[in-house]
Amino acid sequence: MDDMGAIHFAAQKGHLEIVKTLLSSGVSVKATTRKGFTPLHYAVQGSHLEVIKVLLKKGASLSAKTKAGKTPLDLAKSDEICSILKECEQSPRKVNRNAQEKAEKSDSRQPADKMENSGDEATAAEDEVGGQDDERVKRKSGEDNQESLSEPKKPRVVLSHLNEDDAEEEEEAS
Repeated sequence: MDDMGAIHFAAQKGHLEIVKTLLSSGVSVKATTRKGFTPLHYAVQGSHLEVIKVLLKKGASLSAKTKAGKTPLDLAKSDEICSILKECEQSPRKVNRNAQEKAEKSDSRQPADKMENSGDEATAAEDEVGGQDDERVKRKSGEDNQESLSEPKKPRVVLSHLNEDDAEEEEEAS
């Protein structure tokens, strides 16, 4: 399974809610496998448009290359996905601007609704929390900046143990 993490598997299968949950729990959007695949590579390969959009909003790199030198754009199968990736490549901040525009249009909504749909969780979280929690949110955003400067992290959750369990069961059955 090439040390594929949960984020890679969820992106490959198009499990949007799982991808969102993993990202919000601290899994890096830049996690790579031994072959250099990121979650964005897998989402593009599977043509999962909504997962691609979430990964891009969270800072997935369009220039990340696999060991074979393939970028997510190289793996795109449909014209729609190619055009979205090219558009984001030309104006990387457009994804965040669209989220801000949606939030501004929906000022009459509840803060929880804003956070769910804005794409910028830190801003919505600052609106809802007060006092000491503001410090925690600021520190978290500082960590994200450090993460983007460093090399891609290995996935925190590795599923390779599943293959080992299958092999053990086969041996016991023999």
